Amino acid sequence: MPRIKILAIDDDPDLLNIVKTQLKFSGYDVITAYNGEEGIHLARTESPDLIVVDLLMPVMDGFEVCRRLRQDRMTYLTPIIMLTASGTQMDKISALKGGVDDFITKPFAPNELDARIEGLIRRFHQSRSSNPLTGLPGNMSIEQEINKRIYKRDPLAVAYIDIDNFKAFNDKYGYDKGDDIIQLVARILINAAEELGRRDDFIGHIGGDDYIFITTPDRVESIASYVIKWFDELVPTHYNEEDRLRGHIEVINRQGQVQHFPIMSVSIGICTNEHRTLHSALQVSEICAEVKKAAKKVKRSNFVLDRRRDEERHEEVSSGQVPAPRSPVSPILRRPDNLPPDPLERRGGFPGMFSEGGRPSPVRDDEGPARTLP
Repeated sequence: MPRIKILAIDDDPDLLNIVKTQLKFSGYDVITAYNGEEGIHLARTESPDLIVVDLLMPVMDGFEVCRRLRQDRMTYLTPIIMLTASGTQMDKISALKGGVDDFITKPFAPNELDARIEGLIRRFHQSRSSNPLTGLPGNMSIEQEINKRIYKRDPLAVAYIDIDNFKAFNDKYGYDKGDDIIQLVARILINAAEELGRRDDFIGHIGGDDYIFITTPDRVESIASYVIKWFDELVPTHYNEEDRLRGHIEVINRQGQVQHFPIMSVSIGICTNEHRTLHSALQVSEICAEVKKAAKKVKRSNFVLDRRRDEERHEEVSSGQVPAPRSPVSPILRRPDNLPPDPLERRGGFPGMFSEGGRPSPVRDDEGPARTLP
């Protein structure tokens, strides 16, 4: 993994050397510039992850450096920390308006500089990775979270959530209605975490109609059941009455033929380290994609859990929806007793959007390797 690169700009050689020494000691790669012009040039050519710039410099002060960096397509998103000796309110207001992200007042302690850089880079990466529609962390944060838990050997369960027949709905009802569904699923996942998850559970948005939920093996099945329950309750209300009553929509394809697409359902593929060793986010992604593919073969909302062990990795996976040989089948979708009557509406999420009834409960293989496969 490449090291974080920081550009430090200051006309004071002594202070610049102190900053450079401290940052190198903390494990960063550091490049330096002794004036604003040189700093702007290096910012364009070296693409640093963060820039530290002094406010008071001759010819071009820190305000002007920041203004130019924010006007440049190459550097307008790069995080900037400004060093200032005065720390006056007016200076800070001017710098914030000019695009500065954080301040450090001189003299400063080395650990303060480290902490501010670390926090700013973390927030920057999270914000760049976040999905603009749902605000959930995106692919970069998802990969980091999975790898972190694998490295720490934490109990890990990753659920890959995918909406079935979403494209047909989007084509017929339009992007605004499609966005409503994307946000709806995000809200259901958030409520599932609050009702049934742990404090450190993680929800991510891969993009489009694909999501990731990271929790522990002992909670993942109840969370998946919760998601299915409320998805199937809420989604039909987004269709018009005619489509809802007949249970499908009609879409004319490019050949002029009428195609029927069922009411949307949700397929969830689950991978855990309960019975096998996981080594990387890439491996988890491949397993979850395999399991989700099995889940999608069942034409209704369901989840499939990978129960294979390390020694069984080459065996055919089996779906919890189809009875496997020598194995009993039992229902898994049940409404947990501790759920409120309408958790989404209780939070002001989706008032008046609950529908009557439900769909057949999915089932799973309680014994033996699951026919299960983000």
